[in-house]
Amino acid sequence: MGWDEIDNAPMPGGGRFMNDGRYRVRIEAFKAGKSQQGKGEYYVAEMTVLDVIMGYENSNPAGERLSWVQFKSWQPSASNIKGFIKALTGLDDDDGAYLIAPDGKKMKFSEALDKATAGDGTAFAGAELIAEAMSVKTKKGGDFTKVLWTAAEDPE
Repeated sequence: MGWDEIDNAPMPGGGRFMNDGRYRVRIEAFKAGKSQQGKGEYYVAEMTVLDVIMGYENSNPAGERLSWVQFKSWQPSASNIKGFIKALTGLDDDDGAYLIAPDGKKMKFSEALDKATAGDGTAFAGAELIAEAMSVKTKKGGDFTKVLWTAAEDPE
């Protein structure tokens, strides 16, 4: 007796969603995927909280595994992912479509995104970022969590 669906089922790897707070996180993976619930294509960053820099009552504790998901169909996702890629690569941008490498070469954000999510999604595994998460009300009264990303300074 077999179970054919198990062969193509994705491995679990996700964590909890980010609550309000300012965190130092380590990226475990950054992947592209397609929703099994018909929500379309998405990008997901899997990370571990290394330190809670500024916490609140509901902040995620150090050591917790988190997931940050952005569906391509969401209105702010392109800007959100652009900010994440800039922080992840540590490269400056030209206030446009390009990142600028230290040698002056330009790379489109879309190219950087493809490189970051290539293969098993671990191209930037181990990178440390600062994530500042805040709850925001939508126009319809719902809640979502906005996350601002910056490169982490080396710990002292």
